[in-house]
Amino acid sequence: MDASSQPSGEHLDIVKDERYVFMLLEELKNYEWLERCTQVALESKSIIDMMQRIKDLFFERFEFDRFGILLGAFHHRYCVIHEVVTRNGLQALPSGSLMIVKNTGLEWVYQQKKLHYNPDLMENQQFIEDETMYKLGLRSMVRIPLMFQQEVFGVMTLKIQYPNFYSPTELTLMNKVAQRLSGILYSAQLYYQIRRQAYTDALTGCYNRHFLTELETYTTQPLNPNEITDYLEEKVGVVFPPSEKLSLLFIDVDRFKDYNDRFGHAAGDELLRHLISAVNHWLADRGFTIRFGGDEFLVLLPGLNLEDVLDDISRLHENINNIRCIPDLPLHAQQTSLSIGGTEGEWMRLKDLVNEADQHMYEQKKISHRNFRDENMDVNWESL
Repeated sequence: MDASSQPSGEHLDIVKDERYVFMLLEELKNYEWLERCTQVALESKSIIDMMQRIKDLFFERFEFDRFGILLGAFHHRYCVIHEVVTRNGLQALPSGSLMIVKNTGLEWVYQQKKLHYNPDLMENQQFIEDETMYKLGLRSMVRIPLMFQQEVFGVMTLKIQYPNFYSPTELTLMNKVAQRLSGILYSAQLYYQIRRQAYTDALTGCYNRHFLTELETYTTQPLNPNEITDYLEEKVGVVFPPSEKLSLLFIDVDRFKDYNDRFGHAAGDELLRHLISAVNHWLADRGFTIRFGGDEFLVLLPGLNLEDVLDDISRLHENINNIRCIPDLPLHAQQTSLSIGGTEGEWMRLKDLVNEADQHMYEQKKISHRNFRDENMDVNWESL
């Protein structure tokens, strides 16, 4: 090669300058994109709202089939899942679902405090959830720590059906956006925990009378179904179908005073915890529970017909009948039952619906007491 065909120093400088300008433009684009993500997060009313709004922004920089934010709960033994999906055939887990952290990729991220990338779930299933993800048709999976003051409080995840999909540049950008969102999410989580404590019954973990009062006040005003859904999403953390109607159950524990007198108040408290756990298991994501007072509870089921709820009530009674709080005592000697009254109507009549369900419950309770007295006239309770 002669000297005339070789690139001159001036030409090399121009190429370097062009690359430098391109790199600066990319950095500027990324910076602007990060700022937009931050702004959207700050303006969002809840984590669910943020994820729905930020989904399109994420798609400007990298593709994914499943995007999740998992926040630590119960001393990081569990994570609360918030998730969106973009591919037909994939179903997002209900917002607020719990995932055990132990032996998962989440635990690895919590311990190592750094990003974990599995480029192919078919070739390498390192954690217990990887096989499930692969069976869902996902191949590449990224787990990014959400950190505040050098401690991991959650994990952001992205998954897609293609192997070896994400580049080092994209992984770096994911880390940056996770850092931007971490402070906002931590503040939101802290605020939610404080607010939840004000609305939560300390013994059972369900909502309390204060929350019911606020809910009754809010729903007395004219509201469209979407406003009710948004309110419940913000307060309860679950997305219910938009509807002006709801079904309501009023639950009372039969002969709870007798149970307390026989086994003690500590056993009575344990019974209430087991009862609410059974109710919530039966309820799943169809509604939520409120402790009305003592051994009385409300179950609110937004958008559901009472007939459909009552058709499934036998499964709840079965769960209750199998509760065993005192290991050394035969099941029949500690079995309890529920009196349940139900009604349905519009949200704006919530206070009236509570009273109606209460009356129906007491009608059921009278029947229960009469049947119990007839069946147990000769029982010697001291022998149990």
